[in-house]
Amino acid sequence: MDVSVTLFGTLLMLSITGGLVTEIHHVTRFLELGKNGIINCSFSDNFYGVYWYDSDDTVQAIPIISITEGVKTADNSGEYEIEVDGSLVVTNVSIDHEHHFTALRFHTQSAIPIRHVATAYVIVRPDKPFPVIDQCSERTRICFLPIENALTITCAVQKARPAVDIFWSRRIAEGEIDIVSQEKGVVNGNITFSSYAVMISQPLIPGQLLLLVCKGSTLPKLLKSEESVLLVQQYYRFRPEYSSSERRLVEKGSNTVIHCTQGELFYLVWTKFHENTVEQVAWAIFLKDNISNSMSETVEVGFNGSLKLIDINPNQDGLYSCNYNDGDSDMTNFYHVLVYVIPDPPYPIMSGCDENQYCIIEAEQEGTLTCSLHRVRPVVRLKLVTLSFDDSFMITVANEETVVTSNGDTYEVVLKTKYRLHTYKDRIRFECKTYGEYADLFEMSKKFELFFHEESNTEVNLQSPVISTDRKRKIFLAICVPLIGLLIIVFFVMYLILKLARNRKRQLTGQGVVDTLGRQNEQEEFAYDWCNKVSRSPMLNIELFISLRLRQLDGIQSFYEAVKLSVLPRDSLLTPEDIKAVMHYCKSVVVLLDGYDEYPDQDLSESNDITHIIRRNMFQQFVVIVTTRTQVVPKTIAPQSVVVRLTGFNERAQNAYIKKAIVPNDPEAAKTLMQQINQNPVLSEICEVPLFFVMFAHLIHHRKIDANFETVTSFFSCVVSCFHSHLRNKGNAEISKRYKSLEREHEKLDKLAFDGLMGNRRSIVWNKEAMLEKLGKEFYDHYIKVGILVEEEIPVTCIQFENCFSSAHRSTKCISLTSGLQVQNLSYVDELKITEMGREISRDELEGILEYSLTCDRLKNISFECCLLPPSLQNSHLLNEIQINNIKVLWIPIAKWFILDSAGQWNERYGKQAMTYEKEVQEFRVEW
Repeated sequence: MDVSVTLFGTLLMLSITGGLVTEIHHVTRFLELGKNGIINCSFSDNFYGVYWYDSDDTVQAIPIISITEGVKTADNSGEYEIEVDGSLVVTNVSIDHEHHFTALRFHTQSAIPIRHVATAYVIVRPDKPFPVIDQCSERTRICFLPIENALTITCAVQKARPAVDIFWSRRIAEGEIDIVSQEKGVVNGNITFSSYAVMISQPLIPGQLLLLVCKGSTLPKLLKSEESVLLVQQYYRFRPEYSSSERRLVEKGSNTVIHCTQGELFYLVWTKFHENTVEQVAWAIFLKDNISNSMSETVEVGFNGSLKLIDINPNQDGLYSCNYNDGDSDMTNFYHVLVYVIPDPPYPIMSGCDENQYCIIEAEQEGTLTCSLHRVRPVVRLKLVTLSFDDSFMITVANEETVVTSNGDTYEVVLKTKYRLHTYKDRIRFECKTYGEYADLFEMSKKFELFFHEESNTEVNLQSPVISTDRKRKIFLAICVPLIGLLIIVFFVMYLILKLARNRKRQLTGQGVVDTLGRQNEQEEFAYDWCNKVSRSPMLNIELFISLRLRQLDGIQSFYEAVKLSVLPRDSLLTPEDIKAVMHYCKSVVVLLDGYDEYPDQDLSESNDITHIIRRNMFQQFVVIVTTRTQVVPKTIAPQSVVVRLTGFNERAQNAYIKKAIVPNDPEAAKTLMQQINQNPVLSEICEVPLFFVMFAHLIHHRKIDANFETVTSFFSCVVSCFHSHLRNKGNAEISKRYKSLEREHEKLDKLAFDGLMGNRRSIVWNKEAMLEKLGKEFYDHYIKVGILVEEEIPVTCIQFENCFSSAHRSTKCISLTSGLQVQNLSYVDELKITEMGREISRDELEGILEYSLTCDRLKNISFECCLLPPSLQNSHLLNEIQINNIKVLWIPIAKWFILDSAGQWNERYGKQAMTYEKEVQEFRVEW
């Protein structure tokens, strides 16, 4: 076909009809300057021809381009092109293209055309795709600005077409509040326009926050982001006044998290005050954009507004304020962060004593004592006191001089004290301890004795300890004897004695307390006072008291798991997560960790909760009491820990007991008995433990035993012999003879106990089957009867499969592991945990695991961690069985716990809101 002939015919017909059309359609199109633009009019596919004009005149004007029966005409200028669907393409759009374009569409060659009028507007996008606030960087649309005085703030969009409407508003939880006092304007730049809005930020109350929003709107949308946000805070000129602050003690080099608030947050600013400096360290906005920014590499802002201090150093000491808006008003919380350094060594050093031993110093009636604390931060004061109140009247301590020297980030504290003995006493006990402002941070002490001769002309030498060899007295700086079998057994004997004594004392809450070397009375007193709400006790207002025997926690990493296994009844429905939640909501909690010296996992990894509790990385808001022997103090004990040494009966208490319980109304007999005990230095030291004093006082008086012990070994040999003798006396001659044989042949038990106490992993707990194999049944049964060995059941109530689950078999009701091991029903397990990092568990696998759980008689909880489960459980029969057996099904894909309800749907465990499954799936797959 000849296109020119067709075009001539079309023009002739339009001229004859006077441009008559059947319909008129209007559209608006936006063309970006300097780029190709398309003007389309939604033409139908079955048209005969489309003819485009660059004006409204379709009678006199000639089409600029057209398409007829699929054949395009060419535009010799190259300014226009036409698509097969009839759309007009404008190449290299200029300002001259901002006018009306008209298209005539013919359905057939002879039909009256339909008229389409397109109004074209030329647009120019600004260089910055958001309104630019002059107080912010041009690269960001969200920023923070501290202000001190009234400040003019300008928001602008430069070089845009058409002009962008700019205005300021203040954002609150309910929406936007327009700012009336602002100046707006537009600058015409021929082709483009620059719009601006200016406001003046007036001074606020120090610390007050405002969230200002600059919005830029236009049609069409020229900006990628139509609003920029400015968080404004009135600058603190000086350290603010505050009524209270939470004190946060942080060890140098560690990390810590400070929580702004537990309530709702919309925006916040963290500020640090140190001496005369004020520094904004971080800010965050949680409205729409959810953006946060830290002004230092050593801090981070969490999703809940918390401030994480990373690798903390002494420069981060100071008062921190969190100014935040909760949707209703501005609030402020203060936190005092104190960076500490544990002294090295972690106790005061007494000149004349070995560093970590209780010592006795032979001294003159007058002299100087020097006590020091090395490499400590902050500065802590030292003082010297007598341990006995009566001794303070016999010796004068005066002219104390404290010298503090700086050593980089730490300090050396040296105390020099002069003393003078004016009333003779051969031995006076002293304590060098911390006191003053930071005494609660480093409650450390060093205990020692001064030994005075009645007549001595030698000079005082406090540079090294002196051991007297006086025949009348034997002074033991350290008793170090070979650990043979009978000495090792002492630990078992002590346990038995305490266990027997405990049965005679008042009953507690079912949580027993095991003690060595005199700790039991104090622990029982705590428990008794708490249970009975004793009015004068510090335990009166304690909401929760938890006591754990550490020797029973072998291999248990989680504190909450330990509480469930050791404290709660077997049929308790509480899970470790429930215990954690209960403790979280308690305002006052006391945790007693008994017997660190018997704790099997002392040297294990950092993942152990007990280690973190002792270091005060956990439970900083709780009172934590750890009991141990003096020789086995935790290596990394927190410096703020209070160190208490139980010194037992003093002479006055011993005399009172003898006169009341052993020889009432006989002062001479009481005096003789005390002399028998005190004349032996070994026995007098051991009898400071009340239990041993009572036992031996009765034995010496009633059974006339020889109390001339020269070593600790001989003392405990006597103890063990008493136990054996007590058992022999209950049997006949034949049995007594056999018992004597078993009493002598204990080499295997000696070796077992020695290896347990002195090996790499100390333990005095063994498996019964292993003990029977090594000792023999007769020997084992005999020492159980004597009480040297004690049987105790340690339940295993939780099983966790971590990255080892393979499949669950419905037919055999067992679980297969990746190793090939098949696990049958676990009748003794209360909780089953399945942890599969990043794995997606199918519906069949989930139902198989749940069916397996129904075969476990005691199972109450089954939890899935770090894996993806199906969105619901639709097996109604299985759901019904789970409900009947009261089994909780829990799931934590990443950080939030969900629980399966009776309808087979997942709900938030605590919030009780339905899960948004698609969101959890998306976050899970991003995480894994």
